[in-house]
Amino acid sequence: MTKILYPFIFAAMATAMAANAAGYSALAVSGSAVEEGGDFAMTRIASDASKPAKFVAYLQLNPGTFTLKGTTTGNAAVNLGADNTGEALTDNGTPLAIETRQLVRLTLDGADNSLEILPLESLSLKGSIVPDGISLDYAGRGVWRKTVTLDRELDNHDYPAHYFYFLFNNDENLAVKRHPGKPDVNMPSHGFPVENIRLNQGTYDITLDMSDHTFAIDGEIDPWRVSVFGSSVANGSGATSLEGYAYLYGQQLRQRHADGLSPNPFYTSGVSIGGNSTNSLLNRYDDLLHNFSNYVIIGLSLGNEGIHDNANPEAVFNGFRDNMLTLIERMRADGKTPVVVNNYTRADYNDRDYTYIKQMNMLIHQWDVPSFNSLGAIDDGAGHWAESYIADSAHPNTRGHNEFMYAFVPSLFDALEAGKPLPERDLAKETALADGETLTLAPEGKVHPFTVCVRVKGSDAGNLLSFTHGAGSRPFTGSVAVNTDGTLTYSSPLKQPVTTIDAVMADGEWHDIALSHYFARGCTILYVDGVEAGSVDERLTLGNITFGDNTSASLPSRQFSEITFWRAGMTPEEMTAHHEGKMLKSSLEIYSPVEITGGTIANLAQSTNRITVDNSASLTGIDSDTTPFYIETGKGLATVFMPAGSNETVYSIDGRLVATVSGNPSGTPVALPAGIYIIRHRKFTIL
Repeated sequence: MTKILYPFIFAAMATAMAANAAGYSALAVSGSAVEEGGDFAMTRIASDASKPAKFVAYLQLNPGTFTLKGTTTGNAAVNLGADNTGEALTDNGTPLAIETRQLVRLTLDGADNSLEILPLESLSLKGSIVPDGISLDYAGRGVWRKTVTLDRELDNHDYPAHYFYFLFNNDENLAVKRHPGKPDVNMPSHGFPVENIRLNQGTYDITLDMSDHTFAIDGEIDPWRVSVFGSSVANGSGATSLEGYAYLYGQQLRQRHADGLSPNPFYTSGVSIGGNSTNSLLNRYDDLLHNFSNYVIIGLSLGNEGIHDNANPEAVFNGFRDNMLTLIERMRADGKTPVVVNNYTRADYNDRDYTYIKQMNMLIHQWDVPSFNSLGAIDDGAGHWAESYIADSAHPNTRGHNEFMYAFVPSLFDALEAGKPLPERDLAKETALADGETLTLAPEGKVHPFTVCVRVKGSDAGNLLSFTHGAGSRPFTGSVAVNTDGTLTYSSPLKQPVTTIDAVMADGEWHDIALSHYFARGCTILYVDGVEAGSVDERLTLGNITFGDNTSASLPSRQFSEITFWRAGMTPEEMTAHHEGKMLKSSLEIYSPVEITGGTIANLAQSTNRITVDNSASLTGIDSDTTPFYIETGKGLATVFMPAGSNETVYSIDGRLVATVSGNPSGTPVALPAGIYIIRHRKFTIL
């Protein structure tokens, strides 16, 4: 019996009984030396159809014997063993003897019909995120696995630079990498196109299964991780150190939690690659799955789809739309909540490109998915980057990335975590603000681009809305006011006022009055019923917004039906669509049908911000306690927002004590049966 030594290679020999391996359809390792008994299938490797194939097997051989048995492409059975010289393979030859237990790779090379037995001393992980000394354990039947922590720190935020690969025997010639974007693996030395396995730092269960040449990465879903899945702008291109909008938004989310503004420690985690399109994201969807998040921001644009100067822009448009909807559906099927960044500008866009960008954004506004209006951040009004906000034709600079981030609703993910649904338009509500009663909106965090719109009627002279600009103890004030003749005047805090030509408010009908501010462009536009009525070149630093008027001597009365606040400038097409009744959700922080219930007004937008009611002039006789509080009601539930350390009692309408609520600025939920209740002499209803 032939003695097998390590390493051992049978010399090439053409024999009548040993056909070239390219002529085999299947082979398996069989015999007493095979671990756990039974046959062990070999994998056929053929990177080039014009060349003979290889068959490989990764397994443990025990003391004993084995042969290679299988079938030829002509369906003839073969059982390969050593010939009488011990130097070649032959059908029905002598079984090969193993005297030492050893993990090995067996390779039958069809090019020269040789068998190599390569001892496998180790399987380690290598790569940019891998600390020294990380290896996997052999689990049997060609499988290695282990729970490992890959936490090597990098000095950049470039997602493709975060990677690992497998390495046998610490030999780069024995590296194992994946087929691009796939769970299949192979060795570069076998002639296959392969790539490193992209992965962010973390703790994972990693498996390499060389019985079928696949790998798997398992990990726990991080409920606070927000994956950012997109292309170069999402990856931070153009910003210093790639600290673009995704990084900046992640920093804002962390700071909100640190400051006690959010109960949830959300953060962003990039899985974006420059040049990617919707097809690219579909092809490398595993990258997203391996980031183990509940939430995903999709950051793409029609630019990478090839919309610019394309001979068939409709096909590009439709392909982007369909692929985006496929991505959204697939993420939801995988238990993830997607959020979409809409299309943004580029320096080389022409009028036709800009039209398609705006049309796509109008669709995204109305999809059943939260979204951010990046176009409304740094558009120059013609589809290009605003001056001084550009790094290159396709990318914003750091200032531009900051403008993108300002268009993101800070508390969106808090609202999603709480299960707050997408808003729907409600034009049936209306409330008269009289006797100095006002509503106040304090936007979340720093605001640059914004649009505020009120649906109102009433011809009394006085402010529709006013806002503070600047900081310090004496900020400037701007306003939109109704004049005695029914015209409107936008009084800028910085420039000369703009007055409408038409007596808009004199007809007693409902009107949509909006201010849209593009900070990067340096422009504020007054819209009346979706039509531009004037503009001012300025840059505003927005403070609080007050709706109604408690400053006029005549204390005007006016009907308010809706208040809408977006963290983005809006195009004329968007303003027209809003006036026509469409629900535009991108960057929507406040959508409030104006109905005051229990001293509060609801915000249906997916944020935790709210509008407060200053009705002190009409609340005589109520509890004199001035501790601020706010109530949101839902089916079977009231959520009470109060400063920490305060307490309130809840009574039924017949005076029974039903609950005591402890103060929490993030809200204290109270489960209640349907009915009418009182807290601090204010009524609210539970359905």
